[in-house]
Amino acid sequence: MSTITGDDFVELHLSNFGLNASIWQIVCKLQALQLLDLSNNFLSIPSEEDIGSCTGLVSLNLSSNAMSGFLPSLNPLQKLQSLDFSYNKLSGGFTEQIKNLTELKKFSVGHNNFDGVVTFGGLKLEVVVISHNHFGGDFPPELTKLSNLIFLDLSGNNFSGLIPDNISNLAKLETLILSSNNFSGSIPKSLKALTKLSRFAMNQNRLKGTIPNELSSITGLESLYISNNQLTGSIPSKVFSLSNLKTLDLTSNLLSGGIPKNFSKNLFQLRVGNNNLTGAIPSTISNAPNLTYLEMNNNSLNGSIPEQLASCTQLLLLDLGDNCLEGPLIFVLPKLVQLQYLKLANNKFNGSILDKLSNLANLTYVDLSDNLLSGSVSPNIFELKQLQNLRLQNNHLEGIIPLN
Repeated sequence: MSTITGDDFVELHLSNFGLNASIWQIVCKLQALQLLDLSNNFLSIPSEEDIGSCTGLVSLNLSSNAMSGFLPSLNPLQKLQSLDFSYNKLSGGFTEQIKNLTELKKFSVGHNNFDGVVTFGGLKLEVVVISHNHFGGDFPPELTKLSNLIFLDLSGNNFSGLIPDNISNLAKLETLILSSNNFSGSIPKSLKALTKLSRFAMNQNRLKGTIPNELSSITGLESLYISNNQLTGSIPSKVFSLSNLKTLDLTSNLLSGGIPKNFSKNLFQLRVGNNNLTGAIPSTISNAPNLTYLEMNNNSLNGSIPEQLASCTQLLLLDLGDNCLEGPLIFVLPKLVQLQYLKLANNKFNGSILDKLSNLANLTYVDLSDNLLSGSVSPNIFELKQLQNLRLQNNHLEGIIPLN
């Protein structure tokens, strides 16, 4: 085994090497070291003396080491631009330990046990990830002063209170994740100022009120997650039709009214289950041919499944269970050849479809229970080699079920 010596090392990548604390005796001698990646090892937290000797570091990654204890002072690392201590067991605060790192752009300490006040002083951060820690209280006011922020993730903490209107100060934001907290009040209309936002997640909070039309001003929005809140009113058609929208998740709210007709052509995932939506599924769903996930379960939708759904040939998951839908299925299902998960339970579908399901070779889950289906169970159903779960109870089926 060769010994690492000298000042020639600019980058050192030792992720997943099974290293322990003794590596610090070597690393701290590499005065020219600029990038150090020791992620996914078995290291303990470095001493301030050891880590402080690496004054040339620009990037430091110590994520996923199961480190415990308090963060050491990193202030001697005046050139540091990227810092990642995520997925450890660190506790306490971090403000004093990084307050002099004026070059720091990326700060990631997600999935630890940090708590206390979130403040970054005069730092000009672009990426802040403090998700899944024990922070609480109101939205940290210091964050709205970080005008260079591109990525902000506060998810999985205990933040509460309102999402402040002056979050609009973060005009460069591209990703904003506020999920799994206790934020309340309404979604601020001032978010329309975040015109560069592409991903916005505020699911699993206590938000009320309506989905503001102003979100339609964020024309580059690709992903919008607002599930598991208490939002009311209808789905704004201007938001629904954003041309770049790929994922829209409004599951488990109190939304009412119909499903807008102007489907975004780039939509991949549409989840509006567990609401109070009414009316028919629009035939214009064919305008979203790239849909892979479609969930409209647990609403009060009526009418039949539009034949135009057959245009969505990329569907992997279709869940329309627990509605008031009716009519035959023969024109739609056989054409969804990629389908893996199908749930149409607790509706009023009629006719026979079971012999047509054999075309769907990728099916793993089928639930057609609690409908008005009739006819016999075709032996072809057992040609589905991937099928693991088949539920047909509470229909008007007849005959015997062939077991082989």
